[in-house]
Amino acid sequence: MGGTGKPTPQNEVPPTNVPPPIVLLYAFTSTLSSAQEALFAPLSKLDLSQRAQLLAHPATHQFLASYLKSAVVLAHIIAGRKLRWKRDQILAQSMRIGPSAAGGKGGMKLTSIDKSEIGKEDREVLDVVQKWRAQVGRLRSAVMTASGAPQTGTGKLPSVPEIAETMPVKTLKATEGGFVAPHACALCGLKREERVARVDTDVNDSFGEWWLDNPSMHVTCSDWWHEHRNKLKGR
Repeated sequence: MGGTGKPTPQNEVPPTNVPPPIVLLYAFTSTLSSAQEALFAPLSKLDLSQRAQLLAHPATHQFLASYLKSAVVLAHIIAGRKLRWKRDQILAQSMRIGPSAAGGKGGMKLTSIDKSEIGKEDREVLDVVQKWRAQVGRLRSAVMTASGAPQTGTGKLPSVPEIAETMPVKTLKATEGGFVAPHACALCGLKREERVARVDTDVNDSFGEWWLDNPSMHVTCSDWWHEHRNKLKGR
């Protein structure tokens, strides 16, 4: 699903041109297909010895690590998409007409378009989740084999997230390690202290590995955004 992109500058502000969830989700349908062509299809044509050799290669390990990070971003977008419509004022304003769109009074919200867009978004979620489920078994097998291979200079692969059409989101208390940020993540709509069940496991929010303060985004969401933003259709 691509690399991590460039490091985020410390003085960066939250992006204001993140497209609606449906555009982000559509990008993942193509990257899932690309992963199938780049790794899973070739793996299926190899015997056990050749497969183990390929999965033990550092480049494959790096690919899987990047793929899993992107899968977490996908899970965040699906889990937080409805919350983002409520929390992202710029996104909400894009669905209004009349004076309110320019900050005036009397604007009318396009509820009919709202419902239409939500219906399209729901269908896109179903499509991307179906594509994910079609290859998640092969992904788990690849991660298990790659994790069991002796690695040189590579870290441990993270666990495979469980992605579904709906995923519970838990809000951590301060006593549970839930730090609060002024804004929700600009990409996925989730807050810093929120965790997606069976996705955000073993999160360490102490040393900047989870959240970036100035852009107010998850590290993985920010990395994904920097890599893909020029390929996405804006608002």
